[in-house]
Amino acid sequence: MNDPEFDYDLAVLLLNMSLEAYRGSDELGEEFEGLTKIAYITDKKTDTQLILLRGKEKDNVYIAFRGTSSIHDLFTEVVPFKEKYPKENNTSKLFPTKVHKSTLNAYLTVKKKIFKEVKKANKETKISKIYTTGHSLGGAMATYCVFDLKLAYPELDLIMYNFGSIRTGNLSFARKFNNLIPNTYRIVNNEDFSARYPKFLYKHVGKLVFMSRNKLRVNPTRFFQFLENLDNPIGIATGQAMFDHAADKYRIVMKDMETVEKGKLYKKKKR
Repeated sequence: MNDPEFDYDLAVLLLNMSLEAYRGSDELGEEFEGLTKIAYITDKKTDTQLILLRGKEKDNVYIAFRGTSSIHDLFTEVVPFKEKYPKENNTSKLFPTKVHKSTLNAYLTVKKKIFKEVKKANKETKISKIYTTGHSLGGAMATYCVFDLKLAYPELDLIMYNFGSIRTGNLSFARKFNNLIPNTYRIVNNEDFSARYPKFLYKHVGKLVFMSRNKLRVNPTRFFQFLENLDNPIGIATGQAMFDHAADKYRIVMKDMETVEKGKLYKKKKR
């Protein structure tokens, strides 16, 4: 199913940024020609890392979070406890907004630094658009980040694409998020196990972009998703689900997808 808002070129760029967040290098790769690094932010205690970049269009800012890269990160990702969202962003007592506790806590360790850099960048050149992205655990933190940014800067155009992200919160959070940031896509590669967890009372945000068998499907039907999930236990048992979750695997699949799907399910856009 085609979606006129899904931008394949943007998805590739944001995936590369997500991978760049793993490197943490002072020098950007050639795929980021014309972009400049604003800051590289880390918190050693929670093993959280991200980069902020300014786009070729100076009013565009990109925030990319690193994904799971250690036992600590894996523990953060799989522990399913929920936490109420910070009070200033949680107005309903009857239907409180709850999210993935350990991931939220990891994000909160860098939140002030992110907002400080965004405020500084906005003073230098007025920002009109912010993109957030991340792979795995980084995708979940990108979700909380763009949510907070929209609450703080409602006038800005905010967009998020994440890759292999876990489910980030309850139904109340998902509904609030989707109302605030409709231009959100979560890209899932085939049997990727991470995108199926946590299960009980957790929901995904945004529109699903599913990649399998050299096809890219934007917003596939629930029946299609049901059929694809039937063999996921086999994928976990064989290790395919872990293999499909790897960041480099996403890069390989999306590169192959460009050749197979070009002109079929999307039109490449100029930005």
